[in-house]
Amino acid sequence: MEIGAVSEPNPTGPQWIERSSVFKTGGDPLGIQTITQDRVIGRLLPGILALSERARYFSFYAYLLQRYEDLRRTPTNRALQNYVRARDYEYALAVRLCPNHCGSSAVGANNASRATATHPASYERGISVDSDGGGYGLYYGSPMTRLGIVAPAGTLLGEVPTPVDVVRRPGRAIALAQAFGQAIADTRYVTEGFIDNDEPIPEDVLVDYASKACLCRLVDFPQERDLLRQVLLEPDSSVDPAEVRARREGIALFLDLLSRDKDVGTSDEDLRRATWRAFVETPRITGAAYTRTLSRWAVVAAGHWAQMALMIVWRNAGPALLNRDTGAGLTHEELASAINELASAKVRVGESEIDVHAGRLTRDLDEELRLGFLPADLPSLVGDPRAATSAVAGICHMLLVRAALPEAEASGPDWGEFGRIDGEWQPGLIRMMALFDLHLADNPTVAESLAWLLNHFVIRTHERIAYSKLPEFTFRFRWEMGSLRFYGHPFSWTDPGNIRARTLKSLTKDIEFWQPADGQPVLTPDGVALVARAFGE
Repeated sequence: MEIGAVSEPNPTGPQWIERSSVFKTGGDPLGIQTITQDRVIGRLLPGILALSERARYFSFYAYLLQRYEDLRRTPTNRALQNYVRARDYEYALAVRLCPNHCGSSAVGANNASRATATHPASYERGISVDSDGGGYGLYYGSPMTRLGIVAPAGTLLGEVPTPVDVVRRPGRAIALAQAFGQAIADTRYVTEGFIDNDEPIPEDVLVDYASKACLCRLVDFPQERDLLRQVLLEPDSSVDPAEVRARREGIALFLDLLSRDKDVGTSDEDLRRATWRAFVETPRITGAAYTRTLSRWAVVAAGHWAQMALMIVWRNAGPALLNRDTGAGLTHEELASAINELASAKVRVGESEIDVHAGRLTRDLDEELRLGFLPADLPSLVGDPRAATSAVAGICHMLLVRAALPEAEASGPDWGEFGRIDGEWQPGLIRMMALFDLHLADNPTVAESLAWLLNHFVIRTHERIAYSKLPEFTFRFRWEMGSLRFYGHPFSWTDPGNIRARTLKSLTKDIEFWQPADGQPVLTPDGVALVARAFGE
């Protein structure tokens, strides 16, 4: 550039400036999932994750870890993860090509589906998922450690810590790895060395591999199946016996409910409803173990319904308030006026519809709900909370749950213990209802109750959560200079926490505790025996 020449301005601005905030929606804007996911489900079903759905993956990954050790490969978890992820992809290809046409969905199914769409003569190597360790790292490594199958890196084996994840030995973990190895030992994938090299794999080799290794083929290997049952249900020196008992009782309760209701494993909501109905009916099974287990699961179901009242308010009040914001936010007075309008609406309860008015006393609304609808089936009364079309439906929802709850003392210590588990951001069922009782003692109107629920459990909580995530900007709203300002993130629904309905259904079918018969799930003799054993019949 000539001396004295004027440079053109950079249209993009200085390159050293970076955004101070990253705009994201955030997955749990009210923090309702933390109770179940972080503090409850690990006690109800220790070692069973939501996406650890197929029993045979425990065998498959145990086999890969053992093979990696036998081959004396580089003893680091980074190298192990690369090995496992590559084998993961080949397994996904084999499952996709299963000669049974079973339709099983393997880890990495999307990548495998694209590769198999044209049925090439041979397949190039790839990866299952773009994550360290493939499905082992994402879904199965943690539960395999908790189930006593894996000793993670750093575990003392004798006097020396292992530098890499290994299968525990002696005992059932190594036997499980060996059982899978024996199942696939005569496949061309193993005998011709494709499992350990990087050459393209002929399709017929993968089909042959699938004939022994596919997720659907566990039924052909009863020894492997029985070892998986032991891992899930039997005590061992490497696992906490209390966790084994809780897992066995949780699985047994699921099987008992499934034997009565074919939809139990379809969704978490179906499992919640079946659990509650069993809880309020005359028990079909007696004994302390059954009562304890059912109480724990029932209080979790009720807690979820109480949390759904918050989501009803969130999903309906949020957009309505956003629409009132012209850019300057809502003052306290404008917010109160808006809430007063939102507190009058028609609300569906069961098959009926009631008129709710802002100035009505909440205790009168409570009495109408009790006299008009209770005692009745609570799951039917609360219906589908996602279908609620008004914020004040959240108040009706909360009142119905409160009215249907038994006295904590009369429901035994397990109801009280699990009902008092609070989350990081939201109170558990018992404390939430105690706070609601204190509010109702002031004889509020419906508008005042809606304002209380919105301010205490929605606005304040969302602000605290969003501030804790900065510099990720997840705010839907926040108070700024005396006004509630709104942002463009959606007010979408968040479920209260995965309680493993689909996972339990898949795992228990894999290990043959039930089988479909004429479209209905029917417990096998082994499934019936497990229920009887778990609950002391």
